[in-house]
Amino acid sequence: MKRRIQENGREQNELLERLLENMNNAEPNAKMQTLLDEQQTPKEQVEAAQQTENTLREPPNVGERSVSRPWLHRI
Repeated sequence: MKRRIQENGREQNELLERLLENMNNAEPNAKMQTLLDEQQTPKEQVEAAQQTENTLREPPNVGERSVSRPWLHRI
């Protein structure tokens, strides 16, 4: 995913140069929007994976334990 994001960035830079040269041409504008949309999805996936990883590393708090085991207070 990171490689694709980097490739996408390079392609965006090339398209930006073309956009500046041909500001009235709709084709590079459409391509740039497509690349921006494609780049957003992998970034969101990476962020979600990092959040999940961080959540898994955190120990559950005491309140969560009592909620997940309501029978425990009877022992």
